[in-house]
Amino acid sequence: MNQWMSETEIQIITDWKVGSSIIIKGPWYKTSFENKGTVLRFDPEQALSYTHLSSLSRLPDAPESYTTLEFTLKPEGDETLLTVTAYNFPTEAIYRHIAFYWNVAPHLIKKLAEA
Repeated sequence: MNQWMSETEIQIITDWKVGSSIIIKGPWYKTSFENKGTVLRFDPEQALSYTHLSSLSRLPDAPESYTTLEFTLKPEGDETLLTVTAYNFPTEAIYRHIAFYWNVAPHLIKKLAEA
């Protein structure tokens, strides 16, 4: 995340064990954010899944407030296919934000991977 979000210095705090917490925090314009969640799956170089609740959403810390993000990597010849799946959007604004972000981020990740 730090590499493709080069404009923002992000801290990721987790031990990557299934069931452990994950905290992603950093500055955001004139304030800061602290996203939190739980690691659901972590298979290095294959898959990552975690729940996500943004402090900027101001939603209560309740299961229905979390979005789930899943990332899978699959070899395809000389390339690797990254699939990003997100579900459970507590609000329309969260859906729009995640949809925008994850329509842009894969292109940045691809550039970094190819460099």
